[in-house]
Amino acid sequence: MSKADSAADLAYALPVTIETGVQGIAATGLAELFLGIDPEAEPEAARSAGVIMHAMFIGLIAKYFLDPKQAPSARELADGLRVIADRVASRGA
Repeated sequence: MSKADSAADLAYALPVTIETGVQGIAATGLAELFLGIDPEAEPEAARSAGVIMHAMFIGLIAKYFLDPKQAPSARELADGLRVIADRVASRGA
């Protein structure tokens, strides 16, 4: 059996979902840490907010490592998120 075959077998034998895998734990943990969303009380809200926060953090980290001078500052990030939230809210979404 090749390494690829054994990895595929392992992946099939141990299915990981957003709720049970490391990424899911990270996502709901971020929602709890930064937004105060209790994953036990509000699992869908924690998952929804957490996956977005997790994706943003991964993108920011990647951008920082590729070109730290071009990574947004905390102020730029907050201002950009505020613009996005205002535009979405004004459209009634």
